[in-house]
Amino acid sequence: MEQTPVVNAAAARKECPHCNKTFCDQKGVKRHIKRAHEDAAAANLYRGNMKCTDCDSWFTRMASLKLHMQQNHEVELETRELQFDNMAGFMAWKKEEETTTRSYYVLHNGIVNSPTTQYHYYYCNRSGFYKGKGKGIRNLKCQQSAKIDGTCLSHIVADECIKTGAVTATYVTTHTGHSMDLCHLPIPVEIKVQIAT
Repeated sequence: MEQTPVVNAAAARKECPHCNKTFCDQKGVKRHIKRAHEDAAAANLYRGNMKCTDCDSWFTRMASLKLHMQQNHEVELETRELQFDNMAGFMAWKKEEETTTRSYYVLHNGIVNSPTTQYHYYYCNRSGFYKGKGKGIRNLKCQQSAKIDGTCLSHIVADECIKTGAVTATYVTTHTGHSMDLCHLPIPVEIKVQIAT
């Protein structure tokens, strides 16, 4: 009669390097670190995709980055709550706000749907990292890249009610990590058409 080897289940578990909790697999450890240890100490295992513009800390959520900036870099955030009858009204306001403040917001990761609401996440166009697309033969344009190699805190979350079409927008107006230079804004389509004619 052949015996099967006994596997020690406790020895096979994976341990969190920050708090010594154990998990069935490495995926569980990464998920735990992402949720429980979202700070600079956890950056080695799971760094997230949002980088502080003032230090080398990485985060997985905008809320964590905002808290970090307030607590560690004494950034005061200005937030506004806005109401619109429909998405067209919101988009008209957004366009006017971008013109007035010399900023530009881009849809981040598409639209998130729930049974009652569509969530539209717009981030400052300066957020992100420069990725060269060529072979490195040509020099970077004189005003450099629009990307700041970090995440600007300014963003807009527009919650669109599916039933009524009404939009509630939460707007963080505070920009971080960059100046408000016109050279880094895209030229509006209307202006491009005027130039072309």
